[in-house]
Amino acid sequence: MVKRRHFGLRPITDKVIAGQQEISDLFYKQKFITKKINAKDVTLTPEEYAAITPPEIKP
Repeated sequence: MVKRRHFGLRPITDKVIAGQQEISDLFYKQKFITKKINAKDVTLTPEEYAAITPPEIKP
């Protein structure tokens, strides 16, 4: 599974957040997590993300 996965930086778009929300909802439904999470509330803004990205890997 790891070999099929692509790693790297990418913009945090609404599509990415929606995918994270689907995973969160599934984990909550399966009782892997005990508190429902709103992915948008715990996602960094583009500015926050840029601020923690090391300069040597910024596009």
